[in-house]
Amino acid sequence: MFGEKHETKHRIGPVGLEYYYHTSPLIGVGAIAVFATSKQDCLYKDTKISVITKSFYTVMPSIKFNWLRKKHWGLYSKVAAGATYARFNDENCDDNGKKTGENAVSKDLLFNFQASLIGVEAGSTHLRGFAEFGVGEQGLALAGLRFKF
Repeated sequence: MFGEKHETKHRIGPVGLEYYYHTSPLIGVGAIAVFATSKQDCLYKDTKISVITKSFYTVMPSIKFNWLRKKHWGLYSKVAAGATYARFNDENCDDNGKKTGENAVSKDLLFNFQASLIGVEAGSTHLRGFAEFGVGEQGLALAGLRFKF
């Protein structure tokens, strides 16, 4: 609708969890799981007409290439491709902006990927912080903690 705008009220993610089994010192084979959700108010002429909730669940097989592995730091790249289950829920609102209970739900299965060109990790043998730069489902830049069993 012309003149419609969206205001994000709530957002989580993307939040990811990864696991790798190293078949050699250079190559790790594993998987990435990612979750993201958001809630938006849809406004028309400053009146809330609906509330849109979006949820995304992604699973991707992945390969990690360790370019440099030292005792307390390392450099790597990774590539992953898989599927995202997307769910959209659009709840209608009355003239006062209250939810009416009427909603439209749509679901979709989408192709997704992650290509991290450079990753840097540093820390102890079992616990390291990392930062990656690339493109895809996990974003352009990501950071976190890695734990080695």
